[in-house]
Amino acid sequence: MLTSRFSRSHLLRFKWLVWGLVGVLELTFETGVATRTTPLIASYEEQLCTKASQDVDKLIINCQKDHAIASELALILGVFQLLECLPMLLLSGVYGSMADKYGRRSILFLGCLGLVLSPMWTTGVVWLVPRIPLKFVWIGPVFTLIGGGASVPLAILMTSAAAVAPSTQRVSVFSFIHGTALVAAILGFGLSSATMKSLGNYAAQLVGLALMSLALCLSLLLPMGGSSSIISF
Repeated sequence: MLTSRFSRSHLLRFKWLVWGLVGVLELTFETGVATRTTPLIASYEEQLCTKASQDVDKLIINCQKDHAIASELALILGVFQLLECLPMLLLSGVYGSMADKYGRRSILFLGCLGLVLSPMWTTGVVWLVPRIPLKFVWIGPVFTLIGGGASVPLAILMTSAAAVAPSTQRVSVFSFIHGTALVAAILGFGLSSATMKSLGNYAAQLVGLALMSLALCLSLLLPMGGSSSIISF
């Protein structure tokens, strides 16, 4: 009976450990993504305006309202998002099968690694413009071929949280994960605004990248399997 109580206590602690880790991972990573979004777009626009101002001797303030600049910005963002979707469409099933076969933690790490390398590249491109074309940011999504894009880590986190939850609590677990993502968006945009005002666009991008890198390191702590592998880290 004591053994049974000890086992139940161990399982309960393990369950809360997994849920807490999943929540922290989701919160940290999504906060980083949200923190980067606005300053990255602002940096794109600033670089496009600087180039246009040099070409036709316009003021940057007026340039930001220029239709050609808005069209160029929309093209860069649209193509980038399209390229980001391709690895998810092509490889999410492959990496999902690998996670089932070889363990979730390694595939989660690969997924987060690709998602960190991509913004590292775009941040570097923004830093090097005008020495290199801004459209070089389109190379960034190539890095998400490592890990299969954003859908794979999210699926692994949901699966890991659901694996230690009773069937009656799984909807609550999924709602918790989605709620955490919404909280992260609120925190991220607030942090982004504060950082942009005090330190500028580039610093805000680096703060977001640092949070994403922290989540990458935390992904190594995810247990390999479900409740049957309590000590398998």
